[in-house]
Amino acid sequence: KILIIEILFILFKFFGFIVCFQIFNNLGNQDFLFIFTTFCLSWSIGLIIPAAPGGIGVFEGCFLFFIGNDYSQSSIIMSLIIFRFISSSADLLLSAPLFFEKVFKKI
Repeated sequence: KILIIEILFILFKFFGFIVCFQIFNNLGNQDFLFIFTTFCLSWSIGLIIPAAPGGIGVFEGCFLFFIGNDYSQSSIIMSLIIFRFISSSADLLLSAPLFFEKVFKKI
């Protein structure tokens, strides 16, 4: 059950990323599987090293390293920035009710 939830989580994250990636790049049908594989591999490496220092995250660095020769690096970086912004905003928005519930219980 947990594995299915994690697979769905990654698929939803990938769907959000592919929308951001499509804004800056033209994708063919054959590129979709390659980008999905690269996304999953980069996401997995990012989970192994969660507290790595630096301005760019491990996921972003790995994705850029793996796919940087096939697409324009500036368009990949813009896709990654927008994806990270949307992903972080969604995490904050979805966790806000739990945060406020804990704060108001203490008052």
